[in-house]
Amino acid sequence: MKILSADQKNMQGADVYSGFKNDKNKETGLFDCFYQTDKSSISDVQGGGQESFLAKDSFEIFGVNKVTVLDFSRLLNTGDKCDVQLEEGKTYRFILETSGSGDDDLLTEPIKTTEFLIKL
Repeated sequence: MKILSADQKNMQGADVYSGFKNDKNKETGLFDCFYQTDKSSISDVQGGGQESFLAKDSFEIFGVNKVTVLDFSRLLNTGDKCDVQLEEGKTYRFILETSGSGDDDLLTEPIKTTEFLIKL
C-alpha cells in the first residue's frame, strides 16, 4: 500500500507498506518503507526512521482462490520522519497493489492496482 497526499504528482516521499506470507514456512513479512526518489523506495530504518507498525498479522481466506490478507495498524501521526503524517481534514491517496504467489519475492510485479481517496 502506498500513501501520499491527494494532490501529489510523483511518488517521492510517499509512504509504502509492503509484505508477504511465505506459504512454505508460514512466516509473514511486513515492511515500512518510503520513496526516497520518484522511482526508488528504501526502508524507513535505512532512511533514519523506524518501523511504525502497532500490530501486524496475516490470515488466509479460502474459497475458489486462496487469498492472503496482510493486516496491520499504525498511528495517524507516527512521529517518524520517513512516514506521511496523516492529519484530520486532509485528503490522502491510497494505492493498493496485489501480486500473485511468489513466496517471499517482494519484487513480483503487481497484478492488480486500485486507488482511492480518503478524507480524514
